[in-house]
Amino acid sequence: MDAARTRVKRWLGGVFGTICLITVVCTPPPFEFMLTNNYQREHFSGRDISGAVIGLCMLLGDTGDVPGRDVASAMIGKKFRSTRPDLLFREPDSVFGRLQRMLPDTEAAGFRSLLYHGDVVALQALDTVWKNLGYDFLLVVRLRRGMYIKTFNQIMRKRFLVEAELWDCTEAETVWRVIIDGKCSRPGYSDRQFLLESLVMVATALPSALPAYDTKAW
Repeated sequence: MDAARTRVKRWLGGVFGTICLITVVCTPPPFEFMLTNNYQREHFSGRDISGAVIGLCMLLGDTGDVPGRDVASAMIGKKFRSTRPDLLFREPDSVFGRLQRMLPDTEAAGFRSLLYHGDVVALQALDTVWKNLGYDFLLVVRLRRGMYIKTFNQIMRKRFLVEAELWDCTEAETVWRVIIDGKCSRPGYSDRQFLLESLVMVATALPSALPAYDTKAW
C-alpha cells in the first residue's frame, strides 16, 4: 500500500511540474516591441562610436521632459550601461547640467524643444552649443505617443511610440534613428517599467562598438 501511494505521489508531482512548466513557457511576455530602423548615415558604423562618449538626453515629450513618468536620470543611465557595456554613456543629468551652465533656462528649454521637434536647420545653427556640450554624440529619445487602450473585456493596455535619434555633436547632424512601437499586454506594470524596457530596445539597436583598426566588413 505504501509503495502504491509513493508511486501515485510521484506521478502527481510529475504532472504538476509539467503543468507549471507549460504555464511558464506559454505565458506571453508583458511587453511587445516592434523596432524600425528609420535612418542611418552612409558609412556610419560601430567604428564611429567605439570609445566615443554618448550623452543621454532626458526622455522628451512635446512640452519638454516627459512629466509624471518617474523615469530618473540614474535609471536611464543604468539601463543603457548594463545593456551596452561596450559603449560609454553619460546620464541625462550630465547633459542637462551642461546646458544649464551654457544657456539661460528659457534657451536651454528651447534647445530641448528643438531636439524634440527635430528642427534640423535651427539645431545646426547652434554651433557653440554642440561644441560646448563636450560629448562626441548625443542620444535623443522622444515619446511621440502614449496612450491607454481599454479592450472590450475591460482590460486596460498601454501603447507607446518612442523615437531615438543619435546626433553627431561635431557635425551637428543626425547619424542614426530608430522607432520603437511598444505595447504592454498585461496589467500591473507601471509607465516607468514600460518606458525603461523600451530604452533597452534602443540601446540594443545601437551598432556594436568596433575598434577603428578592425578591417572586417561592417
